[in-house]
Amino acid sequence: MNSMGVTLDDCGIAELAAAVSTLTESLQNGKMSELSDEDVVSLMRQLETCKRQLAALDTRLIIEAGERSLHSRSGAGKMVPFLRHTLGLSRYDASVRVKITHHCGEFVQQTGHVAPPVLPVTAEAFAVGDISRDHVRHIVDVMDHLPVDVPTEARAEAEQILVDYSRHGWPDDLLKIGRDILARLDPDGKVVSDADRRRRRGITLCRPGVDGMTRIEGWITPELRACLDAVFAKLARPGCAMSRIRKARRPLAGSSPTASLMLPRVATVVTPDNGLMMRCWRWCSRV
Repeated sequence: MNSMGVTLDDCGIAELAAAVSTLTESLQNGKMSELSDEDVVSLMRQLETCKRQLAALDTRLIIEAGERSLHSRSGAGKMVPFLRHTLGLSRYDASVRVKITHHCGEFVQQTGHVAPPVLPVTAEAFAVGDISRDHVRHIVDVMDHLPVDVPTEARAEAEQILVDYSRHGWPDDLLKIGRDILARLDPDGKVVSDADRRRRRGITLCRPGVDGMTRIEGWITPELRACLDAVFAKLARPGCAMSRIRKARRPLAGSSPTASLMLPRVATVVTPDNGLMMRCWRWCSRV
């Protein structure tokens, strides 16, 4: 209970939990075969809309937790670790929720005024359940990759196009649509500046897998890409990074010098030359 006498049950969470429990028990223990095909499809769609609306509530709760400094008071320090420890999320899932909150949330400024969302159209569609969290994640990525010099009207139009497609399309297609939008906004490649490229550049080393291998991902500048193309064309061509070890054929003791010509060849042993690739990586890191 807070200072105004409002309890947790007043927000309707108890009714929601009871409704979810009733629905779950009805679907798991009931006979789904009695429903028609249209009823099953309608149920799936309505349930998906409800899940999207509940996912949109994360934005409001994350903002509330940040305003109360719950992440600092809990010892987590930042919001992503706080969500991971509190909700048992993966680092990726927690990061996505925080990123969506920064773009779709309404934050209270120091003056007391509520700032509108950075992506208002996306936030509205997400709140009513028209688009999913995956849609929002891809829309945020596309809008972040637009150059800073793009006019505000063009940004708003690009967001509207992405949201309109998301209402009936797949999240995986949004990145392609974003590339088409950028190609139309900057057909000559003059809008994207060096500052935009510096803002986006970066390399992320993911966690090692069970076999010890590590996946890397990120964005590099055109200059570094040109250097890497030249280096890899020289040092990473097939067979270049392999050291060949051949065993010499020795004649038997007491045999003639020409006896070695009759001996069978020893198979060539090929091993990866990791030192060469490491030297290539050190050279690239200085660029």
